[in-house]
Amino acid sequence: MIKLLIAIAAAFAGTYLPNVFVENLVQKRQQAISLVFPDALDMLLDRIHAESRRLGIKEVQIDLRQLEFMNSSCFKSFVSWITNIQEMDADRQYKVTFLSNPNMHWQKRSLHALSCLANEIVTINS
Repeated sequence: MIKLLIAIAAAFAGTYLPNVFVENLVQKRQQAISLVFPDALDMLLDRIHAESRRLGIKEVQIDLRQLEFMNSSCFKSFVSWITNIQEMDADRQYKVTFLSNPNMHWQKRSLHALSCLANEIVTINS
């Protein structure tokens, strides 16, 4: 009887533990990416903003059509960027056009919120 219980426990551990291990690795990797990506996005948007101001660009297009997911920290980066544009003198402001995928429903909802934040600056093209 004890051998049977040991065999069942070993089979359970051999089946269950690898999944737990892989899920843990995936979760740690996703956390690492989510911590780094918003900073990278902030730096990219700061650079785009500086270059747009320097060159007198009138419109910036952001193509999100292939983007399947964006977390709230990345969304916050876009809000901060658009707020920076709004704070510029009206004659120096530039437009932001987001190219979106109509099949990605989260894009429709999230980008609509951005356009409500600054409808004079933000345009959404599906």
